[in-house]
Amino acid sequence: MSDKSSQLRQLIRKDKLSFIMEAHNGLSARIVQEAGFKGIWASGFSIAASLGVRDCNEASWTQALDVLEFMSDATELPILMDGDAGFGNFNNVRRLVKKLEQRGIAGVCLEDKEFPKKNSFMKGCQQKLADIEEFCGKIRAAQDSKVDPDFVVVARTEALTAGRGPVEALRRAETYRLAGADAILVHSKRPDFLEIEALMKEWGQRLPVITVPTTYFATPAETFRKAGISMVIWANQNLRAGVKAMQDVSSKLESFASALHVEPSIAGVSEIFRLTETDELYEAEKRYLPDAAPCNPNEGEKELPLALTQNATVPNPGKLDTTLFGNKLKDLGYRFFSGVPCSFLKGLINFAMNECNYFNSANEGDAVAFCAGVSLGGRKAVVLMQNSGLANAVSPLTSLTNIFRLPVLGFVSLRGEPGIPDEPQHELMGTITTRLLDVMQIPWAFLSADLKVAQVQLAEAERYISANQAFFFIVRKGIFSDVELEKSSVNTEAKPALTRDGVAANPPFRREVLESINRMKDKNTVLLATTGKTGRELCDLDDAPNNFYMVGSMGCLLSLGLGLAMSRPGKRVVAIDGDGALLMRLSSLTMAGYYHPPNLLHILLDNAAHDSTGGQSTLSPGVDFPALAFAAGYTKAVSAGTTDELSGYICEWQREPQLTFIHIRTTPGSVKEPGRPSLKPYEIKERLMRFMDEQT
Repeated sequence: MSDKSSQLRQLIRKDKLSFIMEAHNGLSARIVQEAGFKGIWASGFSIAASLGVRDCNEASWTQALDVLEFMSDATELPILMDGDAGFGNFNNVRRLVKKLEQRGIAGVCLEDKEFPKKNSFMKGCQQKLADIEEFCGKIRAAQDSKVDPDFVVVARTEALTAGRGPVEALRRAETYRLAGADAILVHSKRPDFLEIEALMKEWGQRLPVITVPTTYFATPAETFRKAGISMVIWANQNLRAGVKAMQDVSSKLESFASALHVEPSIAGVSEIFRLTETDELYEAEKRYLPDAAPCNPNEGEKELPLALTQNATVPNPGKLDTTLFGNKLKDLGYRFFSGVPCSFLKGLINFAMNECNYFNSANEGDAVAFCAGVSLGGRKAVVLMQNSGLANAVSPLTSLTNIFRLPVLGFVSLRGEPGIPDEPQHELMGTITTRLLDVMQIPWAFLSADLKVAQVQLAEAERYISANQAFFFIVRKGIFSDVELEKSSVNTEAKPALTRDGVAANPPFRREVLESINRMKDKNTVLLATTGKTGRELCDLDDAPNNFYMVGSMGCLLSLGLGLAMSRPGKRVVAIDGDGALLMRLSSLTMAGYYHPPNLLHILLDNAAHDSTGGQSTLSPGVDFPALAFAAGYTKAVSAGTTDELSGYICEWQREPQLTFIHIRTTPGSVKEPGRPSLKPYEIKERLMRFMDEQT
């Protein structure tokens, strides 16, 4: 008796709903096992497709058997073979069962189609069902031919997919039960489970029922359980996933003639070695060939450019000439840099401070938003950070640069790389840095220490930047050569006195304040409105091409405005902020205050509430915002009580530009519920960029 067949029989018969997964060769079978599944479906559709033929019995049963033998050798899991219509009559079924048992296959599923069968989902094909009695003969032949009493024979009825209805499906299922089937498989083309659910109410518990939710994949597992389904088969997802991945990789390689941008998203050669148990060969050679040089299963990895392999774990040899590399960045137009220092990036940061425009940031998220503002201004920007800072940057990378299509070039250090000693706080991030970038759908590559390779990498990165996508380089320890930092300028300007006006007894509504601000703008002014109702009300009031409505990236408006102001010194930039948003990233005040561009006006509308999420209170009643701005280095920090006072301060800023902070309290709520912009975020960005270029 085969242990595998008894496992499959137990899976089908036990009360708990079980799931098995499709595989179509030895490698996919081993992957299914590692994923944790308890059984494998050897899909006829997938095996045929992997051989390049149709699922119409174009591959012979012996060709399918060859594939199954490799699958059986590669896994300890029980395999249920998709036996189609039995590859002929009862006699073919008898021989098939004998050969399956010889190869350790746990069971076979036979479907009531005429031979040669046609896949049930093929359009325009007539789906002919087999004669019931003839099919029952196949079931009896399978049961009589098996040596292992636990070998499983599943009878699959295609009555529903052939349009014959639930009555015919029930009739056939009952007949197949009486013929000796161990379980019934019921299939459907419907996008929901309703048809089979109704059938199950009539069927009861006569025999275990298996189903294949190819079209009704959204059905919750609990629904299957309640209906009395014994087993669910994921019948073709591995094949379909592989096809999609291969199409994507092949297309990119043909288009770009480089593997740079596909290597990070595909398995390393070492992973294939692991899955195919190459280490076992290594050990066997040591045991059986004591005088021979052993085969090292990882030697193949060394032949690949290390900077382009996702799974390599050894630092690149040598150092990259930082000055030459930095000049290549300058040649490509990267003159704005921002970030938070990391020792791995010290050389590039010092180069940027010496040769370009480098802007210190209090945290990595603010640096990303600043670079997004530079990008909005039509310039190129580089963000630099330690990998631990990726956590601070997730929000602007996913909801600002992504949806507004504001490209930034990133360099992130790989602290805590496995196999390289580092501080304990870096251990986890060192193992998940690449996965975190993958989850955020940010293309990346390991930066090479070879300048020629690095130049190729930059050229490939430029393809993404030109397509308005972010691209990140992961920098291992010791990649950049040292660059001596020239004298670093420090802002030591004296701070001005703080100006305050009286607080109004009845603060204006947000819309009234926005009306006052909007009246003061001209063709040289850009209005940036913060996340929530501020942007929506400004859009309602006057949807103009020089307006920008922030969505997502809560708290990043000021950093975005700072980047825009620094990259477009000829434009007046008005950042209309909210108290809840600013409180999330108060650190952005320090960056704005330090660089104090005179063309930036920061207006804070403070209603002490999160209006767009239901009016919950913020922490602003206990905060002296003008004092914070003053302490952060703003040239002018004032508080206005009325819209007239606000207008007066805006006029002063227009006459004598200097970094100015204006705080005004507003009444919570809206005069009327605002609509939403009709343009998509990236369309708003593109409209604003065209406006700025036309008005230059």
